[in-house]
Amino acid sequence: DVRRSASQNSDCSSLPRSAAERFCRPEIKDPCYIPDRAGNSPSVKEHLMNQLPKGRYTPEEYRLIEYLIESLDSNGFFTEPAQETARINHVPARTVYACLKDLKQLEPCGIFSSGLQECLLYQARKKGILDQTFEQIVRNHLEDIAEGKISSITRALHISTAAARTYIGAVRALNPRPLAGFTPGETQ
Repeated sequence: DVRRSASQNSDCSSLPRSAAERFCRPEIKDPCYIPDRAGNSPSVKEHLMNQLPKGRYTPEEYRLIEYLIESLDSNGFFTEPAQETARINHVPARTVYACLKDLKQLEPCGIFSSGLQECLLYQARKKGILDQTFEQIVRNHLEDIAEGKISSITRALHISTAAARTYIGAVRALNPRPLAGFTPGETQ
């Protein structure tokens, strides 16, 4: 859990009060938690289709949704431009946007994001830990995190090293690959 890992790895007193309330509050149920998959688990397609409300979509929309699921990359991101998807599937772009909006609400958290930043920001928002500093770190400093350049983050955002470490711990606790745990090629 992000809050537990953040509070165990850092001194929450070093954070601004609003951030400390998000990162250091007592553990609550993780809204993005998916139990480990074992045995005869459903495919990605089955897992996602089973979450959709029955009877909500037209046959055309169901065909589009199947296409969208089958177009996910190995991380669970959908990177095809919506206009191109609309052209290929002979549907209006607004239909693609509407279906993608619904699909982005499914589990695992971050599925159908357009990339890593959107995925991490969605998860942080869903977990209630997104604030302006967190967003700036995700939007502008993922490379600094990967390279261990904490001082670049502290200087750019005018935060303490302890606060930066707490934010970094929270970013690292998120799932950068929503399809991790599914067998490659399972979108079919």
